[in-house]
Amino acid sequence: MALLLRSGAVFLHVPKTGGTWVTEVLRELGLLRCRFSHKHADMHHVLESPRLYRYQHWKRCLSIGPSWHSPIRNAFKFCFVRHPLDWYESWWRYMSMNGWPNFAPVHRNGRREWHPTAELEDLRNDSLPDFLWNIADQKPGFASRMFASYVTPQIGFVGKQERLVDDLISVLKYLNESFDEQRIREFAPINKSRFDNSKRTWSVELEQKLAHQDRESFRRFGYADSILDQAG
Repeated sequence: MALLLRSGAVFLHVPKTGGTWVTEVLRELGLLRCRFSHKHADMHHVLESPRLYRYQHWKRCLSIGPSWHSPIRNAFKFCFVRHPLDWYESWWRYMSMNGWPNFAPVHRNGRREWHPTAELEDLRNDSLPDFLWNIADQKPGFASRMFASYVTPQIGFVGKQERLVDDLISVLKYLNESFDEQRIREFAPINKSRFDNSKRTWSVELEQKLAHQDRESFRRFGYADSILDQAG
């Protein structure tokens, strides 16, 4: 779920960016007030929960209070992003290891349940390079569009999965939260995919094509590197 901290701040959980770890840290430190809405809801889907979701998704919003829109709309909000190419590999590895679960089922009325990665579920492939080619050919720039749906002008802080511990500590200090920094630094990783991103298993051509398609995120979030320079 999206998280409401005791301080009134809101954490939005972008898939595969360390959000499960952040959630457990906040819970362990006693900084979490409640979970609400869809687990991976962006602000649009949070505020439109009563219209978009079945009761079990949005009833948690009511636990905040009958006028829950106002504190959530006005709250300080933060989230995390990730290098787009690492995000694609991590998502593929997670789905492959878990039998490609269906997070966005189609209901009897023909409407597909919303999930931020729903577009990728039809691209299932047991080969990572083939999966990435499917993204490049059918869903170009997917990671950038997904990140952009979370990182709107309403967001006060955008951290990076690559420096998850330090960025979480930074935002909690900014919020004047009282916490044990060392406990955060010692908190074990959760759902971490094991792969070496220095040893890509796909072609340079594919890597450059994906980088070019996701150039918005590379530049916006400071991931511009030699890959993007070569992609043009």
